[in-house]
Amino acid sequence: MLNTLSLEQAYVALIQEKIIAYPTETFYAIGGLALSTGASAAVFTAKKRPAANPLPVIIGELEQLPLLAQDISDAELALAEKFWPGPLSILFRAGPLLPTELLCGSGEIAVRLTPHPGAAELSRLTGPLSASSANISGSPAIVDPEQLETELIPHLAGALNLPPNPEGGLPSTLVRVKEGRVLQIVRPGATSAARLTEAGWQITA
Repeated sequence: MLNTLSLEQAYVALIQEKIIAYPTETFYAIGGLALSTGASAAVFTAKKRPAANPLPVIIGELEQLPLLAQDISDAELALAEKFWPGPLSILFRAGPLLPTELLCGSGEIAVRLTPHPGAAELSRLTGPLSASSANISGSPAIVDPEQLETELIPHLAGALNLPPNPEGGLPSTLVRVKEGRVLQIVRPGATSAARLTEAGWQITA
């Protein structure tokens, strides 16, 4: 049976290094403390996520970015300040505090500043949170905790159910800043290439 968590209960579960389901602007996510080795490993186990796929992370305020990334360039920061909060995940060089279980040896970390008020407040309280879609790997993403797969529920401390519901549709767009204002779109998504180019960014393969 799925436990419905208040914000306070979700906070307690997370600081105990448990994992929960919670809403974002796009879909429901499963996550835990991004800096916790145990919580990161638990997400992989719960989702049956391939070990080679790093976990994306959300933050609740831009000031949390240095906890995750290092050598942040002026171009990366300009992109973040233009499109955050919003469904744009940016690949940064991973900082030294991040557990190997989060990164899968990639050396990069995908981060976005979520505009969802509940997820953002939770992240401000706990610190950065891993944010993988709330499903068994390969299954459809969900927009309501009632859609959680039965197999997943025993791995979770519960689900934070704060409005608004995720919008669904497309996941966050994933990009990598190359040189200057040149972007590589690693995964197309809710922030369109047109919006990026209109803001002065060049798209490369």
